[in-house]
Amino acid sequence: MKRRTLRILSIILTVVMFITVQSGCKNDTPEDIETPPVETLPPPVITPTPTPTPTPEDVIIPFEERTELIFGARYVHPSIRPAVTKFNETSGTHRITIVDYSHYDSHENDWMGSIDQLALEIAEGTAPDIIDVSSVPYVQWAARGEFVNLYPLIDADPEINRSDFIESIIKTVEVNGGLYQAFDSFGINTIIGSSSILGEDTQWTLSELTSVIGRNRRANWPLGFQSKDDILRDFIIMNANDFIDWTSGTAQFDSSEFTELLKFANTFPKDWPGYNDPIWNQNLISTGRQIMQLLPFYYFNHSAGDLRELIGDDIVFKGYPVETGFGNIVNIESGLAITAGCEEIDAAWEFLRMFLTQEGQRERIYAGTHLMPVNKVVFDEEMSQELEDPVGGINQYEADNIIAMVNSVTRLSYSGPRAIEDIIRENAKEFFDRRITVTEAARRIQTGVTDYLEEQRG
Repeated sequence: MKRRTLRILSIILTVVMFITVQSGCKNDTPEDIETPPVETLPPPVITPTPTPTPTPEDVIIPFEERTELIFGARYVHPSIRPAVTKFNETSGTHRITIVDYSHYDSHENDWMGSIDQLALEIAEGTAPDIIDVSSVPYVQWAARGEFVNLYPLIDADPEINRSDFIESIIKTVEVNGGLYQAFDSFGINTIIGSSSILGEDTQWTLSELTSVIGRNRRANWPLGFQSKDDILRDFIIMNANDFIDWTSGTAQFDSSEFTELLKFANTFPKDWPGYNDPIWNQNLISTGRQIMQLLPFYYFNHSAGDLRELIGDDIVFKGYPVETGFGNIVNIESGLAITAGCEEIDAAWEFLRMFLTQEGQRERIYAGTHLMPVNKVVFDEEMSQELEDPVGGINQYEADNIIAMVNSVTRLSYSGPRAIEDIIRENAKEFFDRRITVTEAARRIQTGVTDYLEEQRG
C-alpha cells in the first residue's frame, strides 16, 4: 500500500513540473514581436508543349484528296504499275494515275496515233505530268523544250549526284547540255568479230569496213543473213541522229557520208534465206562466210558462252563505221521524262528518282536486270560478280573490252519521229529498185526531212 502511494505521488509531481516548464517558455517570448504571416505563393504557370507543325513528309492526306499526277505512255510496261503503287503508298500527299495511250493506235494511223495524241496534248499544254519517252521522239521534243531538265533536280537531291552515273552514257543522252529523261539501265548496239580479222582498233570508217570485206572474199554473208532493208535499218536509220541537228532544225542527208551508206546497203541481197536455211550463223563463221556480227549488247555475260564459241577468245567490239569517233550506239529502253507543263515538279521527281537510287538501280524494275545499270557502284558490283562466276561469266579480257566500249560511246540510237524514217525508207527503196540514182535519193531525203523539220518548228 505504501509503495502504491509513493508511485502515485511521483506521477503527480512529474506532471506539475512539466506544466511549470511549459509556462516558463511562453513567458520568454516578447509580447511586442509579431509572428510574420506565412507567405502564400501563387500556383506555378504551366506552359503547354506546342504541337509541331507537320512537315510535308508527315502529312497524310486521304488518298482521293491527294494531288494527282498523270503518268502517260504508249505502252505501259508491266513493271511501271508496281512502281506507281509503291509511290502511292509512300507519298502521303500525291498520287499517280496511269493513262495508257495505246488505244489511240490503229491500223488506219499506222499504229502511230498514240504519238500523235501525245504531241497534240504537249502542244496544247494538257499533256501528262510524266511520260514514258522510250518510244517517242525524245531528242526532238527535248530540243524543243517540252521536258524538264533533270540536272537541277539531281543537284538539289541530298542522296543523288551527277557523279553517281557513268559519264559517257549520261553525256550521250544529253540534249543541248541538259538531261531530260531518267533511266535505270542501258544497252549498246555494236558490231563484234575476231580481232585477227577486223583488227584490234575499236573504231573504223565505212571504207575500212568495206576493205575488210574485200579482203575476205569467201565472206558472201559478211554480216550474217542481212538484206538491203536490214542494213538500211541498222546502219542508216539507227544512225540517223548523225545527220540531223534537232536544235537548229537542219539536216545533212545530201552529204557524201550518207550517200556512201546508201551505196553500201545496196550491195546486199534484196532478200535473205531466213531461218529455213540449214546454215546457221555458227556454220557461216566457222567456214569464213561470215566475219562479223551485229550485236545488241545488253548485259555483261552476253560476250560469254555462245559468243566466245561463235567468235573465239579474241572478240573485239568494233562498233558501227563512222567518220569520226566511235560507232557504238547507246540504246535506252526505260526513259521517263517530266513534261514542261507539270505543276508538281518536285513530286514528279520523287517518282523518277526511285529509278536512280542505288536501290532502284539494283532492282531495275523497269527494263529488267538484263540491261546494264547506269550507276557506277552497281555497274562495278555486277561486273565483279560476272568476273567471279566460273560458269558462264566473263574473263578479264572481255571485261576490259566492255568497259572500254561503255566509256567510249558518244552516240544515241535514233529516237526521232516515224515520219523521218518513212522518208528515208521510201526514197532508199527507189534507189534499191534502180528507179533513181543514189544522188537523187539523197537529195529527196534531204528535201523531205528539211521540210518536215521546218513544219515542226512552226
